[in-house]
Amino acid sequence: MDSRREMIAAVIRDAITAGKYAPGDRVPTEEALAREHRVNRGTVHDAYGDLENEGIVGPGNGRAGRRVTVRDSMIVHVCRTESRERAAERATAGADAWTADVRDLGREPGQQLTLALEPATAAMAARLGLEPGAPVVIRRHVRTVDGEPSNLSDTYYDRELVKDTEIMLPVDIPEGVIAYMRDKMDIHQVRFTVELGARMPTPDEARQLRIPPGVPMLTEHRVGYDEKDRPVKVTVTIWPAHKVRLLCEFPG
Repeated sequence: MDSRREMIAAVIRDAITAGKYAPGDRVPTEEALAREHRVNRGTVHDAYGDLENEGIVGPGNGRAGRRVTVRDSMIVHVCRTESRERAAERATAGADAWTADVRDLGREPGQQLTLALEPATAAMAARLGLEPGAPVVIRRHVRTVDGEPSNLSDTYYDRELVKDTEIMLPVDIPEGVIAYMRDKMDIHQVRFTVELGARMPTPDEARQLRIPPGVPMLTEHRVGYDEKDRPVKVTVTIWPAHKVRLLCEFPG
């Protein structure tokens, strides 16, 4: 890599780290930096491209300049959210997990729900204990915090398990699905597993969540089990890594 390009990227990176440019601030234009460091604008453009791929600055053009990426990290309690205590609290309050958890942080939740019926992939069938190709109901959520995209969350159910229930309808279940399954279907989720990973977003995911180039996704696969150790639902959530910190608390 060109040493001048590395030097310019380091200058801007260090200035952002030191607080000279706060989240949302404009950084110097390509023309200004090229003049200051006596390099051509192409070198500065490439340096900014490196910083964009790191998720430090957003996209922009040479004339208008770029802005420092806003990093508004929210702590998400990935284990506590489906504990029995929290499920009981949400059922009493009439709020699902996402709504209750975000409001606990003093922020405003939102979500858009769509429904799909698809054949289970081999991977999803294994998680749900089904044969590949078995029909599954998918409740897809695009979730927001204070009006801004936060995550994409899809929950998968065996169609035979949830047929003729509200889970099959594209409507919100205010008390949350865990409470609904317990009270209306006599299905009691008694434990769950959480598997965390990371990957880069697809173009569609990046568009929906407004993710700047270079920012990875945190992935969460959550499987709920009933008293017979039967998988009753699988939730797959993807989080932009620059917006959340996933926390799991354990008793001492």
